[in-house]
Amino acid sequence: MSDIRKNDQMSWTEEALYYALKSNDLFAQLNIVLERRFRVDKEVALAAIWQTVTNSATGCGVLVEMPKLLVPQPNSQVNHLLFGAVVFEERNINWTPGTGTLHSAEYWSQLILEFMRGWIIGQMGGLVAEPTAISPAEDWIKEDDGILCYRAAVSQKLSRPVYQRCAPPALTLAGYQVTLIPQSGTTIYYSTDGSFPGNPAAMAEDTSNSQAYTAPFTVASGTLVQWAAYQSGWFQSNVGQQVIN
Repeated sequence: MSDIRKNDQMSWTEEALYYALKSNDLFAQLNIVLERRFRVDKEVALAAIWQTVTNSATGCGVLVEMPKLLVPQPNSQVNHLLFGAVVFEERNINWTPGTGTLHSAEYWSQLILEFMRGWIIGQMGGLVAEPTAISPAEDWIKEDDGILCYRAAVSQKLSRPVYQRCAPPALTLAGYQVTLIPQSGTTIYYSTDGSFPGNPAAMAEDTSNSQAYTAPFTVASGTLVQWAAYQSGWFQSNVGQQVIN
């Protein structure tokens, strides 16, 4: 599995699910839409999902939703990705002989759920049905719209990408002279005016007097010194701070 696929598993799995549904002839009568594209293309109306004719049929359509990330336990290294496919049905169109799909939203949602349940995408593991596997998707449709819609929900375990974090530099004092001790390969930025100790080039438009640490420096009594270590491709260290007295 590529690093890109590991680190962008949310969007990759969303598109894989979308293309797999479109490629399966069981769903050939359904107009299938990717929510990510639906939201970007603001000219597309929601009604087009079930009104668009697909293989001579109309009245039902499917929206593959953008995934949600669930964190079962704080700071857990294994999270859950929640995927939903919402089936919309306009009954008058859908049950018109010769043009409608002649299958209910309940039927399509169950068929989609069975397709997704246990489906394995490469090395990512199978999709597992949620406890509430099929439920009304009332967040998409108003009660008086006359449209039936159901959400088929599955989840997948996701191991969080692990990036290394710089260790906080140590601070030593000789009177009012401050020495910051960097680890190999890191750059320390510090401030003495209460501003954030970040890269001044990246914060040029903000009011910050942060600067790169190159040698010990002397401050006045009562000065708040803040500092952090940075390294390319890593998370920066936590911010250290100390009032020099």
